[in-house]
Amino acid sequence: MITRDRQAGGGSGDIKRWQGLVFLLVMTITTLILVFGKLAYDGKEYIYADVGSDTAESYLPTYVSFADNLFNGKNDIWVAEYGLGNTIYSKSASVMEPILMLVLMITSLVGTAHISTMLIVYKCLTVIGAAIICYFFLNMFSEHYLPSALVAYIYAFNGFSIVWGQHYFFSCYGLYAILVIFAVEKYIRSEKNGPSVFLIFASFLCMLYTAYLTYMIYLTMIAYSLIRYFSINKKTSFSKFLVKFFNLGLNIVIGFLLSMFVAYPAINVLMGSGRVGQDTSAIGLLIQNLKVWTPIKSVPAVLQRFLSSNYMGIDSEYIALDGVGGNFYEAIHLFFSVFVLVFLIQYIYQELLKGNNTKNRILCIVSILLFLFC
Repeated sequence: MITRDRQAGGGSGDIKRWQGLVFLLVMTITTLILVFGKLAYDGKEYIYADVGSDTAESYLPTYVSFADNLFNGKNDIWVAEYGLGNTIYSKSASVMEPILMLVLMITSLVGTAHISTMLIVYKCLTVIGAAIICYFFLNMFSEHYLPSALVAYIYAFNGFSIVWGQHYFFSCYGLYAILVIFAVEKYIRSEKNGPSVFLIFASFLCMLYTAYLTYMIYLTMIAYSLIRYFSINKKTSFSKFLVKFFNLGLNIVIGFLLSMFVAYPAINVLMGSGRVGQDTSAIGLLIQNLKVWTPIKSVPAVLQRFLSSNYMGIDSEYIALDGVGGNFYEAIHLFFSVFVLVFLIQYIYQELLKGNNTKNRILCIVSILLFLFC
């Protein structure tokens, strides 16, 4: 029997769902104006000119080139302006994301002189989108809409979005990650095992966005779906579990296949990249990476990223607590505001120390280990 985790509101301070959404939008838009308003008004780029200089050297010229080609009616697969010439699929992650493509289409009409402002508009749209999706996702667990709005706000401005978001198309990672988790949660809760338009569409958009980040999202989704399935289904059988996850995977595969008109050529380009390597198959490389765990001595460095993305320095001066320097951008990003520490402690106390359900305690321990070592 599938149970629901939703908690009904009843206090005098509760607000309606639409009021929570309005409150969330007002907070989010106000923050975006405070953070990005001056950059947009002055026509300046949102770029970190340090080890994150790929934006200025690669992505920004790509956006300008794509918008110019749209304006001039060029739709060639081979683009001479990409370095010494390259296929457009080599930049699919940079320009094929649906929201970004729409923004670049508008840019082609208003002129690439406004590219800096338009890209900040894109950044703001991704933050607003992530906030809205997260809000409705949290509504599945509780009808206390004010806390849901606050948590969605925190999620929308997470450390990864702000740090890696300066690449612009990376801004959508948080949006698609929560969209996929939302679709998976709805499917796991459903007593039906048939097609899910929502899950298929989410998978389609995610793979259309970029295979480069999709595999990261779906590795997380596997862990999430297993934890949530056994949390929701207190009593289940192996056959029911098998049927549910077979159909879950089938819906995802259908979504992926629908995106292959863009994803397949892009994956071919990606697999030929020097970053992927030529000596090992894709499956072999995946297995190798799954064997790599965060060393125990680096756990303090992981924990400090809960406090701030910048707590231990930025750029090349970033130093982890184990005394080893690292790449500020590629270090794990866990910052969602210091309140996350409060929420994490409450979760550990409620499930691990106070709870009397052995299965929930095991899930709590697994969740903590995933946070610290994966």
